[in-house]
Amino acid sequence: MRTNFILDNLIAAGKAKPMIVVIPDANVGTYLNGEPAPTSSATNDQFVQDELMPAIIPYIEANYPALPGAQNRAIAGLSLGSVNARDAMFMDTDQFAYYGLFSWGFMTPAIDTDLVQNHPQLISNVIKAETTKKIKLLWISAGGEEISGAVFGPGVTVQSTPAAFDQLGITYTYDPGTAFGAIYGHVWDTWRKDLLVFAPQLFQH
Repeated sequence: MRTNFILDNLIAAGKAKPMIVVIPDANVGTYLNGEPAPTSSATNDQFVQDELMPAIIPYIEANYPALPGAQNRAIAGLSLGSVNARDAMFMDTDQFAYYGLFSWGFMTPAIDTDLVQNHPQLISNVIKAETTKKIKLLWISAGGEEISGAVFGPGVTVQSTPAAFDQLGITYTYDPGTAFGAIYGHVWDTWRKDLLVFAPQLFQH
């Protein structure tokens, strides 16, 4: 993704704060009823449950000069990684203050229904965290072809995620990639441009 070059240039230009970036392998392969769990429930994400929260965060803080606490942490992901970032928000609002959903969080009717019927407290936790500024940014974007539906077919577009958050009462910033040159679809060019816009918004509040 050329993350190091993008961030080095932003930091050198004074546009982003210096930060430690961790890029783990999130492909742990949990399935629920024959589907990848993160697409059917926001509470069955094995990467978040078994790797991110109990292992990766403590390891980084123990071995690198990372500032502790949610206010000093951001999480962002592209494609399935955007689902992991979404799930981390719902599962524990005490871990991160900044969330980036690059392509684009994949909120589905099944996830909406599961949250409303089975986990209303998780919705309330997110709303409270936003109200108290514990969550400082929830940023959503996607490439032009994803917005139009040209990537995954008719009816599968980025608009499903903002619409779901509107219904749940969750506040977000939707920044369509076409506004800053991410005109393609589910490709590296889109996600590099997402990072270029997202990173300068971190740790500024």
